Order: sequence, then structure tokens, then C-alpha cells
Amino acid sequence: MYKLLGTLNIPGDKSVSHRALILSSMSIGKSEITNLLESDDIKATITILKLLGIKIFKKSNKWIVYGNGSNGFLQPKRDLNAHNSGTTARTMIGAISSNPIKCKMIGDKSLSKRSMSRVTIYLEKLGAKFKLTKSDYLPMEIFGTGKLIPEEITIEKPSAQIKTALIFAGLNINGKFSIREKIPTRNHTEKLLQHLKVKHRVIKEKDGSILIQMKGPYEINSKNIKVAGDPSSAAFFIVGALINPGSKITLKNVMLNPTRIEYIRVLKKMGGKIFIKKTNKSS
Repeated sequence: MYKLLGTLNIPGDKSVSHRALILSSMSIGKSEITNLLESDDIKATITILKLLGIKIFKKSNKWIVYGNGSNGFLQPKRDLNAHNSGTTARTMIGAISSNPIKCKMIGDKSLSKRSMSRVTIYLEKLGAKFKLTKSDYLPMEIFGTGKLIPEEITIEKPSAQIKTALIFAGLNINGKFSIREKIPTRNHTEKLLQHLKVKHRVIKEKDGSILIQMKGPYEINSKNIKVAGDPSSAAFFIVGALINPGSKITLKNVMLNPTRIEYIRVLKKMGGKIFIKKTNKSS
């Protein structure tokens, strides 16, 4: 049996990487993103943002994004391909819907079997228009508009992707706009809004629901983002060290969002010796 010894830097969280890119593209000015996960899903988001007129490139170990503002997406010259990334497709649908452009989104065979009406049904209540294959799937046409209606939307089935799509749309809605989650979901997008100093309110209701209140349109000033390490990736190393006697590892820059580290609490209850040292805040 081998011991696990040493220090590791955990790759950036995928969910946060998507959101960091999209919010940077909707900001004004230059952003530098470090520890961005460079997976196929993230590359799909980068390619789509480039087609929408966003300047993005990698320099050394940083990704540079020049944002065009919350209403800055340009008419793409070809279809937007989300490949196999549901996060790319659903969140970008929301971001695009409040821009006055028309485009077509496509995906691979697998993604084209996943429901997109779960997102569009809420955006349609705000005035956005879509044409989906069989009223539910990709390929789909997006008819964006800069005149979405500020309403209160209640998300019936919990989904962080749907919530994020609505938040992205809300950044360019003129007036008070609210999103109610009956069951709270991961709050990565809200944390990034705080980091970017986007004024909004998150209210915990007595019934356990969460109300997010926004008042746009927003002019977001760009800010550098360091993507925290993926706690799911860290789990493999944590368990590996716990089951190999004499192991001792240090994992750096791991996200400690309570919605993502429940497994650590469980492992501790099982007798696992895990020590957490909070050093600084990251997105």
C-alpha cells in the first residue's frame, strides 16, 4: 500500500468557470480570469462568446476577456454550438435572450435530447421568443430583445442553471425583476455578482424559499476573477488519502461553498481526519 504525500492545486470549478466567462463578457472592460478549467464544456462557452463579438484569449496562465456590457452581444455569423454542455446551452440562452439579436443554437446528439423548454418557459414569460425542435429541444432559434418585461418568476423545479439563465437575462431588464426559488440551489452566480459589486438582494423567506431581487439594466465594471478549485475533483484525493494509512496531503484553493462540500462533513463523521484552513476569498 502506497502513502499519498504532498501538495496539490485543484483545477478550477467547471460551474464557476462558465459563469466567470459569461459575466466577464457582460461587464465593461478587461477581466483576467485565473485557474479557469479548460475542459471541452468551457471551450464551448468560449467559442460561443467569441461568435457573439467578445474578445477572449489566453495569455500565460490567464484568460483575458474584454466585455461589451450587459447588452453587448453582436449578431453571430454562424450557429452557436454548445456541443455536449448543458450549462453552456441553458445559461447562454438566458444571456442572449435580452440582447436584440437572432441566432441558432445547436448541440451534439446527446445534448439535443435534453430539455431546453425548462429554461425557455420562464424567459417567455418575460417576453423572449424561441423556436425549439419539437417544442423542447435543440436545435433552437433565439429571438432576443432588449425589451424584456420585469416580472417575478417562480422556479417550480430546482435548477441552478435555470436560475442563472434568468439572472443573466435580468442584467439587461429595465426595472425590478425577481426570481423565487422554492428550493435553494447552488449560489455560484450570486457569489460572482457580489464579487463584481452588482447590486441585488437575496432574501431567505420563512417558508425556506429564496427570493433574488434585481433592478436593471446594469452597467457592470470588469474585475479580475480567480476560479476556486473544484471540490468534486478534490474528493478523489481526500478519500484516497483517508483509505491509505500514513497519507498526508494538502489541497490548495478548494471551494468551500456549503452546497458543494457536504461529503466532507460525512467523512468527518466517519472518522476521517480532515482539517480546513480558510485563507482568503475566491469566486
